[in-house]
Amino acid sequence: MHDFIWEIRDRYRQKQSFNEQLALLANKAEAFKVLHKFNTNHSVGALCYVNIFKYGSVDNYEEGKIPADVLQTYSNLLEDMPKELANEIAKAIVKYNLFNEICDSVDYAIKQRSCWGQILQYMVKDEKAIKCISSKRFIDEHEYIKDWLDEDVEEEDEELNYYEILVEYLLDNGLIGNLVDEPISRDYGHAYYIALTMENIDSKSLEEKLCKELENIETNDWHIELSENLEGRGILDVVIELVKIKCKVGLKHEFVDALIQHAKALINKEQEIDDLEDSWGYLLGALTDSERKDFQERLLDLITELNISVKPILGIYKAELDVAIEEADLSRKRSFVNKVCKRIAKDQESQEIKWMLELFHEKEHLLKKAKKDDRVVIKDRLEDYLKDEYAKDKPKEESEQEQISKEVIENVAKQLNINPVVESPEASDDNNKDEDNVQETE
Repeated sequence: MHDFIWEIRDRYRQKQSFNEQLALLANKAEAFKVLHKFNTNHSVGALCYVNIFKYGSVDNYEEGKIPADVLQTYSNLLEDMPKELANEIAKAIVKYNLFNEICDSVDYAIKQRSCWGQILQYMVKDEKAIKCISSKRFIDEHEYIKDWLDEDVEEEDEELNYYEILVEYLLDNGLIGNLVDEPISRDYGHAYYIALTMENIDSKSLEEKLCKELENIETNDWHIELSENLEGRGILDVVIELVKIKCKVGLKHEFVDALIQHAKALINKEQEIDDLEDSWGYLLGALTDSERKDFQERLLDLITELNISVKPILGIYKAELDVAIEEADLSRKRSFVNKVCKRIAKDQESQEIKWMLELFHEKEHLLKKAKKDDRVVIKDRLEDYLKDEYAKDKPKEESEQEQISKEVIENVAKQLNINPVVESPEASDDNNKDEDNVQETE
């Protein structure tokens, strides 16, 4: 016990002595001058930078007080700081327990420099240094911590994410309470996701908070999340995880608006979807029943209005469109056939036309209730295509997704009064039928 008390006193004296040195360097901008003179000595440089971080930057000194060449040395090192110098600065901050003081005093402009990111990286990867970062400080400094640490980096043939390392450490030390107390924000998306998926962490309170407050996220924030589409990094993954564990999320019109904006961007080929495609159903499962119905209707209206290839969204929205078409009123159904189906019959893009023919097969009322002129146009555009597809024995050149079954072809051909079997010219003349045989049901 006696030795422990002496150790504490010794550490206090060290910190007091160090602070006295820093105070001396602060007088008349001495830190800048010493840094200029010993700019290759990282130990001295670290002492100078800790002083500048603690007592103020260039802006705190009168104009002309720091010679131009001295200021240039400072600026050059700040802009392109050697890793060794950044590590020495971090070591000094840790040794004298100055992290909280430095965070409170250092200029925001410095926190935006890469040197601050290097210091944070050292703080996280060092077992002793990481203990200087509290959960409260993580919240207070989250903007910069996320900016500098939340990316995958390779070190010694190992891929690391320092943000994940820090969050996992802090979750073991009470961060879950801070996340629950803070207002919900997409900026914490990655931290939420780590908390929900980390073993041995009781995240029930966070789950309840998120289910209750996710609906408060604005449309623009949802749109940004959908556009960035970063697997495991954002609020979308939080939604997916909550739906997977049967939490009732109940997202509303803000999310629907963002989904429609995103769908439009996908159709216009302004964006792509990659990482989250296989989990898209969980996102839709987060909508309330009424909002999902609204989304389906608006999605059908969107593809009818744009009337360009829907191939970019079929992978994620085919089922939604099928439901929307089934439940649409007569006017919407006819608009869909008039604009979308006629275009697909003309373009004959493999995935689109397979989708359309299967719709006609499963929902025969689409063609029956379509206007006669539209049915005639579709018949003219599909006749040769259906015959060619029907004649194929084993379409090996197509993927399984693009293959159309003979049953579908036969059914659609029958609805359009087409004989899918290619006949001789003589037989074709005998069996040719007038267009008026295609009955119209108004």
